[in-house]
Amino acid sequence: MKKIILFAILLIYLASSSIFSLDEKYYGVITKSDEIVRVISEPGLHIKVPFKHKVHLIHKSMAITEADFEVTSTEKNILHVKARIFWEVSDPAIYYIKNPSFDSSRDLLRKFVVEDTKRIFAKTAATDLFVGSNDPKKECCEINPTIFFKAKERINKLSGSFGIKIRRIDANAKVERP
Repeated sequence: MKKIILFAILLIYLASSSIFSLDEKYYGVITKSDEIVRVISEPGLHIKVPFKHKVHLIHKSMAITEADFEVTSTEKNILHVKARIFWEVSDPAIYYIKNPSFDSSRDLLRKFVVEDTKRIFAKTAATDLFVGSNDPKKECCEINPTIFFKAKERINKLSGSFGIKIRRIDANAKVERP
């Protein structure tokens, strides 16, 4: 009788180690010795090999990353830029391989946005940078979204190789004159 009870407990333990539930908010990346076995995007109950496969959860929802930096316009005005980057995982397998953590993804996006923004702003007159104002003397303004549309296309090419897609970039800037 003890053997039957022990066998039943072992069987229940193995079954519970084989089955996992995936919430609709996540991708499930199944790995075996850090190699991807499969990616699951559908919510529900799924099966894995107990003790050999590991489940890694990756958020499907959009994330927001902020970047604060300074850039100089063609008129040598210093702009204090505050950008918000709206992004999501586009390829969970690539994202899992190339991004050791969520923080590394945010740092990568900040780097791409800052570098590209500086490159674009260095070639753009202050009067073309802002929405609803041709007054470069205005102290705080919303940055023209078409500026970031150009940057977004280039950044998506770069970030796509990391399994990330940029949805939108919003930014404001305060102008400091020399």
